[in-house]
Amino acid sequence: MGYQLGWVSQIWDSEIIPEMRRRVIEARTFHTTLGTGAHPNSYVIYTSGNKTDVAVDWTLADTATAIQDGTGDGTVPSISGGCFDLSGVTTRTVFSGSDATLKHADVFKNGGIRSKGREYINQILTP
Repeated sequence: MGYQLGWVSQIWDSEIIPEMRRRVIEARTFHTTLGTGAHPNSYVIYTSGNKTDVAVDWTLADTATAIQDGTGDGTVPSISGGCFDLSGVTTRTVFSGSDATLKHADVFKNGGIRSKGREYINQILTP
């Protein structure tokens, strides 16, 4: 395709694109197998408000550009972290803001998130 990605451009069409397609098909099959159900005791805690990659723009000939927005934890977009496709999840809690303790790697340094996690665990363990 003529992408200017150094040595990668030599194997782009012959190796990289076919491998990406194969892996997308594999992931799609896996997720179809999983379905959209969830255990009745499923709870979701996620964060939002940090710049997070949500897409990649491949239209420029010499680079791939990450598209970001503020709906995620810096690693996982809220649309994924919130597990909105799981029909069995009835309880979700989002913590919002650009606080460093709401970023993916540091999330359990946040006291509010730890408390909410303990609350959900107690609900699961208490008959």
